[in-house]
Amino acid sequence: MQHRVACDGGGGALGHPLVYMEIGDGGAVDCGYCDRRFVLVADLALDNEYRDPAPRHDAH
Repeated sequence: MQHRVACDGGGGALGHPLVYMEIGDGGAVDCGYCDRRFVLVADLALDNEYRDPAPRHDAH
């Protein structure tokens, strides 16, 4: 099972460059650009199945 995720900020033209990250032994990784957190869910996704990242909770 690969633990690689990609993030582009999710904001279209307002996003950031596409970056790839590895989810380590802690089960999560944070994007260095936008601080979006990706958490490994062990029970649902197949290796080739795309999963949309968790929605942002932007502070107002």
